[in-house]
Amino acid sequence: MAKKKTFGLVAGIVIMAAMAVVVLISFSGSLTPYVTLEEARQRGTTVQVAGVPDFASQRYEEGTNDFMFEMADHVGEKVTVRFLGAKPSNFDDATNVVVIGKYSTDEFVAKKMLVKCPSKYQAGGGGK
Repeated sequence: MAKKKTFGLVAGIVIMAAMAVVVLISFSGSLTPYVTLEEARQRGTTVQVAGVPDFASQRYEEGTNDFMFEMADHVGEKVTVRFLGAKPSNFDDATNVVVIGKYSTDEFVAKKMLVKCPSKYQAGGGGK
């Protein structure tokens, strides 16, 4: 009887450990680290890069209709970003953007973009 309880306990622990490993592997695969443009170029994998857009450089690529603009990361390195999607409606109000994608030759190809806008809830408004 004691052998059956021990076997059941060990089997339960092994199953729980296997499930934990599967969850950790799945979760770690979905993490996308923040890096500089230089690190993005070196890695060649999907990453997140935060930067400041150059609004004067925004344009659409003829033929593909990709949204393109220049961006400088927090260390000052600049790159052309090719966003594979429509220009976000709040892009022109952005203080920063985060592009998610990877380096391809001489440009950063982004599949996702997060636009950081100034908060409309500024301190000191006195409740007005």
